[in-house]
Amino acid sequence: MRSLLEVENLTKIYNQDKRNQVIAIEDVDFRVSEREIVGLLGPNGAGKTTTIKCISGLIRQDAGKVRVNGYDVEENQEKVQENIGTVLEGNRNIYWRLTPVENMEFFLELGGKLAGSGREKIGELIRRFDLEDKKNTPVRELSRGMKQKVALGSALIKDPKLLVLDEPTLGLDVEASKELQRTLTSIVEKEKRAVLLSSHQMDVVQNISERAVILDQGKVVVDKEVAELLDDFKVQGYLLKFEKQLKETTAEKLQNDFEVLELSNGEVPSAKIAFQQPEGIYQLMDFLKGHGVTISSIETEGQNLEEVFLKTIKRKEQRGVKEK
Repeated sequence: MRSLLEVENLTKIYNQDKRNQVIAIEDVDFRVSEREIVGLLGPNGAGKTTTIKCISGLIRQDAGKVRVNGYDVEENQEKVQENIGTVLEGNRNIYWRLTPVENMEFFLELGGKLAGSGREKIGELIRRFDLEDKKNTPVRELSRGMKQKVALGSALIKDPKLLVLDEPTLGLDVEASKELQRTLTSIVEKEKRAVLLSSHQMDVVQNISERAVILDQGKVVVDKEVAELLDDFKVQGYLLKFEKQLKETTAEKLQNDFEVLELSNGEVPSAKIAFQQPEGIYQLMDFLKGHGVTISSIETEGQNLEEVFLKTIKRKEQRGVKEK
């Protein structure tokens, strides 16, 4: 499938002064193909925002190449901007003194597409993001969620082949977030677009992304399909509730002997415990019986991307390896 984004050995170094340099990203390398949504993940300071700014042409890399729909970001910015729509964290890609309609008109004019179908597209996006009542209100007077909707509409107005989204669901309520996820999935599948999605909301990434690229300390440590990544850390989890609080010594030994993800010894004592092997549950039952602990209920729980992400970073720190 055709690549709409190619990032090759991307490196960016910030000079704090003549003696001190900060390597923000180093040899970052990945692809995003048409009809693909890729999650860009990493802890704070991992290099996600620097990567996005290099891809969008907002800052210049020190080494490496970025191509958007075949066009080199350094050599052909005009063509790149025709093919990319970017939403930066904090809605910094829109003008707060303009209204939603004026923002979309501005970005259409930049591409020479304001007349005819362009105006119809504005009306369509205003309706899609439920902005009819606020379409002539300055963006600075809108709520955080509405600002985010305007930013998304302004990115989509050019009909870009590639969408680069930095925390796009930040500030949206649950229904608006789900609607955005449906919108992204639809335009990728039906219109052969691609999305690079950076988010701390792991459920959003897990819901709609085929692949995850994980950065840590400026380098790619994982580039895998989400399903494969989840399978790598596949464990059986159980949520147990107890009839009474655990003794302090019992709780301490439980945490030492088993992989306890969560432990609450309050009014409703409970523990979430994971097992790499199914037979581990029998060992747990023997342990609890031996310590006089009675279970009031037990439920199975699956692994989620947030837990996998944390384990990936921890394993990388321990081994210092890149997974492919």
